[in-house]
Amino acid sequence: MNHYDIAKILYKKPSSVLSKLKTIGHRISNKKRILWTDQDVATLIELAPNKTAKELSTIFDRSPTSIGCKLKYLGLSSKPDKHPGSGSRPKFCWILNLASREYLIENFSDNGAVVCAKHLGMPIDFIRKEASKLGLRKKHPGTFTEIELNYIRDNVSNIGLGACSVALQRPKEMIRINARRLGIKDLGKGSRVQWSTKDDRFISKNIGPMGTRWVAQQLGRKPDGVRQRAIKLCVYKGRSSRSDHLIALHGAFIADNYGKQTQRWCAEQIGIDVKQVEYLVKKLGLQKPKLTQLQTNFDIEELRTQYQEGGISGAEKYLNRGRQSTVNTLDKLGIRKIVKLGKRKKAV
Repeated sequence: MNHYDIAKILYKKPSSVLSKLKTIGHRISNKKRILWTDQDVATLIELAPNKTAKELSTIFDRSPTSIGCKLKYLGLSSKPDKHPGSGSRPKFCWILNLASREYLIENFSDNGAVVCAKHLGMPIDFIRKEASKLGLRKKHPGTFTEIELNYIRDNVSNIGLGACSVALQRPKEMIRINARRLGIKDLGKGSRVQWSTKDDRFISKNIGPMGTRWVAQQLGRKPDGVRQRAIKLCVYKGRSSRSDHLIALHGAFIADNYGKQTQRWCAEQIGIDVKQVEYLVKKLGLQKPKLTQLQTNFDIEELRTQYQEGGISGAEKYLNRGRQSTVNTLDKLGIRKIVKLGKRKKAV
C-alpha cells in the first residue's frame, strides 16, 4: 500500500500523508510491491541453472536486480551472460603492433621513453615496460670530446651556458660541470662584454660628478654592474660624493635665485631635474624669503598695472611665479580686493 491508498482511506491529501510518513520515518515507494509466491520461488529454483538473469527477468516480469537478490537469498546463481553488459566491461589494454615495435627498437636508445610515447600516442609507463621486456635502454650521453671541451673553454664566459648547450646539444648542467672541471669560474649569463681600459677610465672620471645611472646609460650597462666595477677600481665613494659635487657645482646659483625664481626655472637653467633642485635646497638649508623681503625685487605700481590690464595671468607673467603664490602676493599687498557677496567672494 502506498501513500495514495492511505490518503483515500483517511480522506487526506497524498502530499500531507507523504510528509507525515517521512516525519515518522517510513519509506514509501510509488510502485506497488509484488510479493514472491511459493509457485514463483519453485519455478525460479528450476530455471536458475539454465537461464540468465535477463531471461529470468523477462519471464517473471521483474528487474534483474530483484532476481539477483532473490537468488542470493536462496543461495543460488543464474547462468552467466555470454556478452557482459555495461556494468562489467573488459579492461582496455595497450598492444604494440609490428610497426610500433620496430620504431621502439630503432629509436628508444637515442630518444628515450618520453619522445617514443609522444610519437606512438601511448602512455610512458607502458612504453617503459615494453622496452624493459625487449631489453632496450637509453644511451648514456657519454664523455665530452676534445673539440667540445675547447668550445666550452673559449665561449662559455662570453655567450653563457644556455647558448653553449644549444650549440653542443648537451644539457646545461653537464656543461656547467665540465666548465668547473676546466677551471672556468666566470660562467657568463648572456652576451657578456669584458671591461676595457677605456671603460675604466670613463668610470673613474665620471662616477663622482655624474653618478652611476648616467655612466651606465653612456656605456650601455646596468647601474649595479657599473657600481661594482667602480668599487673594484676603488673609485666609488658612495652616494654622498654625488651630492657634494652638485652642491659645489650649482649651490651658489640656487642660493642666489631660490625665492626669486621658481624651482623649475632653476632646473632648466642648470640642466638638472626639479627633484635634484629640491634635494639641493634641503641640503643647503634654504628657506623661502618672506613677502616683506620680496617687495623690493619688483615695482608694486608696475604689478598693479599688469594686474589691471591682464588680470592674475598678467601678474603671474610679471612675477614669473606660480598662480597661487601670485594670488597670495596680490592679496597681501592689497592689490586684489575681495568684495563679499553673501556667502560668495568676488575679486575686483
